[in-house]
Amino acid sequence: MGQHLVRNVCPESFENWSFVVVRDLALQAFSVAGGVVYVSDGALATVETESELAAVLAHEIGHMLAGHFRKAHDISKGFHLDNFFSVFYQSAYREKKVFQIKDSALCQVWSPEREWEADKQALHILQRSGYDPRALLVLVQRLADEHPSEIASWRISKIKDLLTEFASLPSHNSTDFMRLKTQIREEGSHRNYYKKPEDLR
Repeated sequence: MGQHLVRNVCPESFENWSFVVVRDLALQAFSVAGGVVYVSDGALATVETESELAAVLAHEIGHMLAGHFRKAHDISKGFHLDNFFSVFYQSAYREKKVFQIKDSALCQVWSPEREWEADKQALHILQRSGYDPRALLVLVQRLADEHPSEIASWRISKIKDLLTEFASLPSHNSTDFMRLKTQIREEGSHRNYYKKPEDLR
């Protein structure tokens, strides 16, 4: 799915992008420079349709297309680690946080403006790739109902305004997506599934 989305917006470089599943029940979907997108089991379990999953990936792709990343060694200027779900868990993002991915230090800098820029990119990516752009709104609204905030409401309003420019597309769930949802549900039901070292590979 990730490769399909990228192929429709930057076909000359789609083979250079990577999409990685993180074995974690926490809601996480983030991107780092170099065309790498991470999505957690928790995010896969949260989305209810294939178009919603495409919306999460498209949002993270949007961060990269919008130029939201700087060189990893330039920590003082803020190397961004953006998370699709961060707007719904603001308390965890009030202070700058530093992450370590391999040998590169990442300084997390989050802003509503960058989230909105990624949302705008995501709507165009979804439309070009044959997914319903309204899936982004549906997912954001559902999460905002569970974790309301002024920023979430602002984000919903901005998406609604822009969606007037997009046509609604039919949404369907492929066999692969349904198999994925079943696998995540069955594996997540095992209490120790996320604690065994072999399951983190």
